[in-house]
Amino acid sequence: MIKNMICLAGRSLAERIVSILMTCVVTILAFYLFDEAWTDYRVQMKTVTQNADAMGEDPYRVLQVRGTTSDMMEFDMYKTIDQWMEELREEGRVKTAGAYFSYNYEFKELKNIPGLKEELDQFWLENYGYDPAEMNTGEDGWFAGLVIEDGFQDLVNLRLSESLDRMEEREDLYPIYFGSAWKAYVDLGQILTSDQFYHDRNVQFQVAGFLQEGIYAADPNSSINSEPFRMDYRVVGLIPEGSETMNEGLNNYIVLWDKEDSQEITDWVRGKMRETGILGSVENWGEQRENMRNQDGDYFKTRFQFAVFAVSIAFIFASVVFVSNLFSRKREIGVFYACGFGERAVFGMVLTEHVITVLGAFVMAYGIRVIQIRMRFNEMMSYVFIERRQVTEAVHMEVLPGMLLLALLFLVLASLIPYGLLRRMDPVTLLEEGTR
Repeated sequence: MIKNMICLAGRSLAERIVSILMTCVVTILAFYLFDEAWTDYRVQMKTVTQNADAMGEDPYRVLQVRGTTSDMMEFDMYKTIDQWMEELREEGRVKTAGAYFSYNYEFKELKNIPGLKEELDQFWLENYGYDPAEMNTGEDGWFAGLVIEDGFQDLVNLRLSESLDRMEEREDLYPIYFGSAWKAYVDLGQILTSDQFYHDRNVQFQVAGFLQEGIYAADPNSSINSEPFRMDYRVVGLIPEGSETMNEGLNNYIVLWDKEDSQEITDWVRGKMRETGILGSVENWGEQRENMRNQDGDYFKTRFQFAVFAVSIAFIFASVVFVSNLFSRKREIGVFYACGFGERAVFGMVLTEHVITVLGAFVMAYGIRVIQIRMRFNEMMSYVFIERRQVTEAVHMEVLPGMLLLALLFLVLASLIPYGLLRRMDPVTLLEEGTR
């Protein structure tokens, strides 16, 4: 029975190929636009503020301080801002304040280790597009990483898979944590020399632990909507509060005990900027995140409205076509009744046509979106785009059940009018009035 209905539905569709194709095209476009709007919105909500989301601290308790000036030397500006951070560390409402910045480490002990150069070359090429032959990154032993002052461990969300029980107690020896990808090349407790870390003296680091695989840290050089750093191929150096590495003042952060104190501390820093003539910004990352999400929400709300409009137009178009096809087949349907087919069987045949049209359009629209997502990131090598593609593909799979429900709802509603008309049709009248 089902086989016969499918065969009859297929023959009917073939005879009405033009109207069916037009219905498919309109429906495919509508489903595509809805799929795109929904998927992109969910991806955007997951990624637009992920630089703040990667923090271990509550972003509403984190202030980012950036300065710039044309009236004083850059070094003097950094020194001035560093003094503000020192004052804030004495403030009871401040958990910690100081420097958090990116830094590329050079370790003498890790030069020319077999396999390490290739790993480093690949990292620099994929993440920054540097030509390893020109940069000599692997040969020189440069590791991309972060520097944090003591007290910022929660800000960076420093989660370890292994750690050293006890470090050597030396004033010029600081702990450093390597990403999981470097376990094969460094040993826990190993001491490494970095000549260029301080401007006035050498310093050594001791490998104090390895980071958990797949963790992220906020990019201190960027804004709320930037990509965070995946830490598998990076390192984190921990230095004492108030260390003068010539990077203080470049990217400073203030972590508060209570987010209610955010505005008062912000006003204090801005007042200092006005007094010294330093331009810049003091931003609460939690408020920035909220504003960014609201802005994107407004943008995607407009896209959703357009997608809903497109689906509505497609629904009306499909309903008109389905009704038109039903009226053009009056005699054929009358013959089916005369041959002993019941109302359920006849409507099952009509519904099969609708299922083939609507669900076929849904499958086509979803398939086009899969291809479009893959092609969008196909030529981009950076891990940032690779991960964005993975997130997009994962989210696209998440919206599949919802899109399928939309297609089923579309199918049911578009078939209601034909079903109501079919129930009112009299077999004798159908044979007399039908044109076929």
